[in-house]
Amino acid sequence: MELDYASTAHRAQGRTVHTSHSLVSPTTTREVLYVAATGGKESNSIYVYTSYEPDPDTSYDGMTAHQTFRYVLTQVLRNEGRDISATETIVNFQGEKKELKIAD
Repeated sequence: MELDYASTAHRAQGRTVHTSHSLVSPTTTREVLYVAATGGKESNSIYVYTSYEPDPDTSYDGMTAHQTFRYVLTQVLRNEGRDISATETIVNFQGEKKELKIAD
């Protein structure tokens, strides 16, 4: 196998290629996954990294629970990468305050 071209999903956005091969980890956002999974005309392959360790220097060998590909993809789909507007932030904050008052 010979690598012809490699790029990040951010750089590839808006481009179409013959085949796309993407590496996905739990830190991937759902927007980046969409771009990576839809860029290939003939095929789109996604490789899910299930042994992801955010900080290998502080990890405990064998202590990190094994992640399944379904779990990682579920986390990616929950990981929203877009910026939240000021108005949306205020609405979310007000909703949290209402929930706190109900709980009291």
